[in-house]
Amino acid sequence: MEKQLYSIHVIVFHPVLGFGFNYEPGVETADKIKNAMIHAMHGIVGPSQSKEDFCGHMYDIYGTSEIINFKISDTVLSFTKQYKGRPPIDYIFMIKDEDIWAGEWKSENGTTGDSKCVVIPVNESFLEPD
Repeated sequence: MEKQLYSIHVIVFHPVLGFGFNYEPGVETADKIKNAMIHAMHGIVGPSQSKEDFCGHMYDIYGTSEIINFKISDTVLSFTKQYKGRPPIDYIFMIKDEDIWAGEWKSENGTTGDSKCVVIPVNESFLEPD
């Protein structure tokens, strides 16, 4: 029997608003303020050696990080991301619709931001070439 793994894809938004210009009919330019996407990250999570919890690795523009304390239910998804030598970042999501989780991240220093996530259940064979 193959192990159940999760392919996880996260979009992280910066807590500071971006400022730009947008064309509107009848107006040359208009100010526009919106949240700015910082980066995307992806990874694989699966059962730990103890098989009591799930863990894995994630990769983004800042490098590789470990995923620990991964928990998923019908309505809540949470995990902690840990880069080597840096403080942990906690993520918590609520199911938004059938495929999308919406939530926030919070760093040890109190910085927070919005985040969205897609989790795809895959079998262990997903990691093997055909």
